[in-house]
Amino acid sequence: MNGRGPDARGPIFQDILLPFEHHAEPRSPGAVMNFLKELSLFNWSPDSGHARIEEVAEETDPLDTGSPKLSTNCQGRLSPSFNIPSFIEQMQNMSHEFPPHLENLASSFHATFSPSPRASLSFTPELDQAGFHLYNYYLEVLSQKVSIAPNSQNDSNSYQRVFLPLAQKDKGVLYGILAWAGFHLGGQWMAEGSKYAELALKHLCEDISFNGDGQTIEDRRVIINKLATILIMCGAEICRGDVKFWSVYLQWGWKLLRSNGGILNFNNNKEEHWLISNFAYHDLLASSTSNRGTYFPNEVYDRIFLDPDGISTGNLNPLLGVSKPLYKVIGDISSLFFESKQIMNEYYNRPSNGANSPTVADFSVVSPEENGSVKSYASVQSDISDHTKVADMLNFISSKAHELEAELNRVKPDSDDLETLSDAELEWQLTTFEAFQLSCKLYLRQAIFKLNPSALECQILNNDLIKCLDILIDTPMQATLVFPTFIAGLFTVTERGKEAMRHRFEKLIADYGPWNVVRVRSLVEKIWVQNPNGDCVVDWNAMLNDLDWDLNFA
Repeated sequence: MNGRGPDARGPIFQDILLPFEHHAEPRSPGAVMNFLKELSLFNWSPDSGHARIEEVAEETDPLDTGSPKLSTNCQGRLSPSFNIPSFIEQMQNMSHEFPPHLENLASSFHATFSPSPRASLSFTPELDQAGFHLYNYYLEVLSQKVSIAPNSQNDSNSYQRVFLPLAQKDKGVLYGILAWAGFHLGGQWMAEGSKYAELALKHLCEDISFNGDGQTIEDRRVIINKLATILIMCGAEICRGDVKFWSVYLQWGWKLLRSNGGILNFNNNKEEHWLISNFAYHDLLASSTSNRGTYFPNEVYDRIFLDPDGISTGNLNPLLGVSKPLYKVIGDISSLFFESKQIMNEYYNRPSNGANSPTVADFSVVSPEENGSVKSYASVQSDISDHTKVADMLNFISSKAHELEAELNRVKPDSDDLETLSDAELEWQLTTFEAFQLSCKLYLRQAIFKLNPSALECQILNNDLIKCLDILIDTPMQATLVFPTFIAGLFTVTERGKEAMRHRFEKLIADYGPWNVVRVRSLVEKIWVQNPNGDCVVDWNAMLNDLDWDLNFA
């Protein structure tokens, strides 16, 4: 992929890795079109007692490492003899035969005939028809697709309730959501997305430099607008499969927060709480945390998610759902992996001259934040033997890992988060919690305990995880399944299981959005090639470093 084509960026972006090829045709932005798309999946006929669901065609670009070209020519269509009584009769049959697809159809029907209040733009900064098209696509489709907040909680979707009002007041936020919409639409809209990404970046940097350690900004509203723009652009770049520049935006967010009082200085209302929880979420799901630690301590992130001050009481976080206690554990595992790797590498690579050899007390772990996410290994006496030192280090790591395992066994969803959910929403949220709990247990076994994917206990856990994924993959929870699906793929060892995992990836690519999922699928395929039978432990972080990729599993 050495041709830039319609996705060419300005000079600011020239050192960034090019994204994959994109959709050949754009998708419709409207809720009505979403409803018709769902409806067209069913080939209604008075002579048939079921619906025919057409498969989405996929072709592999030989110039790409795994980027699909998805056909947008849906073959299923309504029968000419369609009528209302027949439709009702078929709906009743479908409720028994194809409940997941009926759920999707009902959701689209509700979005069509009970739409959320439209957020009209209070200013039009050089927006043409394409710009308004992208805005409406974000409003009606994308902002709902990326949220796992329940529909029964109207105020929970912060992609609408926070970002859209900010877009009325700040050009950077507006340009950011237009860029994100363009990247998600794909096809001819990629060029529009790139144009608005460049405009958002210029607006963001016109009065501040992120080259140093950051700078203090007196106007709190300016900080909020810039942080929102940064987070939106982070999501937009992840959406298009970027493996470098999204992490630059995240680092800018850290610099902005750190130089203006720290992340907890921006936790005074729902708007601010959404922004800092969004930052924490993307930091914890970054593959680079295994190399750098998290930007702020995991305990701080946990406080943000648990929200002890009740700032966002009554609203589920649209990124976390009821799984919010588990994200801190993901960060703890990544931090322990980072710390243990530092400790062992420094010890085993120490100079051979005993007189000049560092003691364990000399070892320290560097984190982006001075008092960051990892702590230095507690030193032992320098006059004990090497064997004892190694034993102490290994026992330290093992003890920390078993503490995390115990935490995973006792963690539960917050009961307050479950009170207002419908039966279906409750099932989806609890199943998602279980999927993340199992994913964390498997991640711990792979990263710290160094268990082979084919190990019996790993296969038992992975079988349970896959059952959760198969329940969730046809629900509105798709936006949160990238990390659990990656972990499930990492521990899949049979050819039959790998083929089933490929179908799950294809489902996410077709329904949720392709490019970041394509990157994750590509990594899983590389792991399978290197470890075909699951009988060894693959350091996938080292593999990403070799590829010069920084993945985000958001």
